[in-house]
Amino acid sequence: MKQQPKQPAIVVINAGSSSIKYGVYNADDMSLLEREKIEISDPAQYESSFKDIIDLFDEYDVRGVGHRVVHGGMKYKTAEKLDPEDVK
Repeated sequence: MKQQPKQPAIVVINAGSSSIKYGVYNADDMSLLEREKIEISDPAQYESSFKDIIDLFDEYDVRGVGHRVVHGGMKYKTAEKLDPEDVK
C-alpha cells in the first residue's frame, strides 16, 4: 500500500514563561492547520511539551520552523531573519 504524502507545513512556536503556544500552517497557502496553547505550571513541563511539539514532525512534512524572540538586545531592534551567525 502506498503511503499518502504528508501535508507540507510550517511550525511557529512562542515559548513564554507560563505557556507554549504553537501553530501549524499549510506551507502552500499559510492556512492554519492546528494550534494549541500549553499552560506551564512547572518548569519540568517544558521538556515534555516540546517533545509533543516535535512529534508533529512525524505528522507533517515540516518545511520550516519559526520561534518568536521577544527581546533582541541592542543589536536587533526590528524583526529580523536570523542566520547561523546570529544564533551563535
